[in-house]
Amino acid sequence: MKKLALFVPALLMLAGCTNSPKVDITAETEAVRNLENQMTVAYQNRDIEKLMSYGAYDFVQLVPDVPPLTGIDNCRKRLEPELADTVYIWETYSTNIDVIEVSSSGDMAYVWGTDLLKKRTPDGVVDDPAKWVDIWEKTDGQWKLVLNIWNR
Repeated sequence: MKKLALFVPALLMLAGCTNSPKVDITAETEAVRNLENQMTVAYQNRDIEKLMSYGAYDFVQLVPDVPPLTGIDNCRKRLEPELADTVYIWETYSTNIDVIEVSSSGDMAYVWGTDLLKKRTPDGVVDDPAKWVDIWEKTDGQWKLVLNIWNR
């Protein structure tokens, strides 16, 4: 009985040492939501530097009619002319987040939703809706966008 009295507390203490810290999924979800909302504002303001700051160095973007883009520099080369193009009325850009899911480890998240951008055409201003998915990774305490996919 005496051995058992020593064994149980030692076992409980050992179990307590092996538990990883709990992740506040709600707080991480809100952090990702805030980043998504900040990106929407950066698009509205055509702020390429701010947009690029959200991406990981090896960020991948999959967009319609373009080969996959890998790396911040390649994504910048594609996006700069689009932001400068006056066909798109970036001030009208809006997003709707449908789902944000953060992993139980708190280091990966995916977000999907829809967006709407108005553009000028010969027939007038029209809506240009799209669907998208973003994958985020938390490294060294900071969320970075690692993959963006969108289509119409």
